[in-house]
Amino acid sequence: MASALIIYGAGGHAAVVADAVRAGMDWTVAGFLDDDSLRTGEAYYGATIIGTRHDIVKLGIGRWIFGFGNCDRRRAAALDLPAATVVHPSAIVSPSATLEPGVFIGPGAIVNARAHLESHVIVNSGAIVEHDCRIGVASHICPGVRLAGNVRIGAAVWIGIGSTIRETITIGDNACLGAGSVVVHNIDAQAVAYGVPARVVRTRTALGS
Repeated sequence: MASALIIYGAGGHAAVVADAVRAGMDWTVAGFLDDDSLRTGEAYYGATIIGTRHDIVKLGIGRWIFGFGNCDRRRAAALDLPAATVVHPSAIVSPSATLEPGVFIGPGAIVNARAHLESHVIVNSGAIVEHDCRIGVASHICPGVRLAGNVRIGAAVWIGIGSTIRETITIGDNACLGAGSVVVHNIDAQAVAYGVPARVVRTRTALGS
């Protein structure tokens, strides 16, 4: 019998996560959470918004996963209940890879040998994480990203859609990489960078800025 799963979020990424759950995992979508209490009771993507994050304990459903992509919010808003790991059935994940709780692997993504994904990481649709990469807590590897071997990504890092990271590169915590960038040098923590090759254009002065 399938187990119930709550998706914390009720936007576009939540729908992608729900599709992955419904495509063959041993879970059912019990409902969605949204921090806007006015949405409670609203129908959303084949289920219902059943409350805010503050309601999850009284709902009595034992597993959850984030359904939004913002790295800073996911790092700060983890719920004090066991997180589910969701892998779309079309994804390829090496048996030697490590996926910590709350990881989401999207359709067509590849996670290769000895890669280590820390909690609440998103590897989105069609992204490739090559051998021996390590990705920190709550980072988001956007659709079509390519990480070569032995890349190190810090916590709460946003790697924009279609970017390419050369082998052995390190990207520090809370960095943000613009879409389509090609990274050939290390990127410091808190940096915002983009381009071909990627160059730092500013430093984030606060989370989310």
